[in-house]
Amino acid sequence: AVTVRWIASPILSGTARPEGYEVACLNAVAGVSYVLQASGTFDISSAWQSVATNAPGVDGPIQFIDHDASNYSSRFYRVVMP
Repeated sequence: AVTVRWIASPILSGTARPEGYEVACLNAVAGVSYVLQASGTFDISSAWQSVATNAPGVDGPIQFIDHDASNYSSRFYRVVMP
């Protein structure tokens, strides 16, 4: 038997914090690895850097912190699921 599990596209929200920029993935699925990536331009072909990886234990929101965000004049984020 094959089990197919549908996973919705991540919904992101961000907040500036003293320790870095916090990015929340609002609809994470338990057991799925999420990788937060950042880039200085909003171009899909640009060099995206992996900032953090998180795999939630339960469904719901998860947070990532980009501690290097203050080193950039602008920063764009995306979440990928490897």
